[in-house]
Amino acid sequence: MSFGNFVDFRREFIETVHFPQVTRQCPFRGRGVYVVEGKVTEEFDCYAAEVEKMEKVKLIPDARYVET
Repeated sequence: MSFGNFVDFRREFIETVHFPQVTRQCPFRGRGVYVVEGKVTEEFDCYAAEVEKMEKVKLIPDARYVET
């Protein structure tokens, strides 16, 4: 089982739970922006997203921040 921490578009943290089958099908690909699908669960007053599908989004590099 794997766990992740993501920040949403409102700058709020989201804890995620990745079961082994999902981790094999949708592995982490390093830092970046991900689309995460799943269901939200609550246990002991803590919320987490149980991931069913995850995909890293390709980004267009910003020329202002490219190392020369």
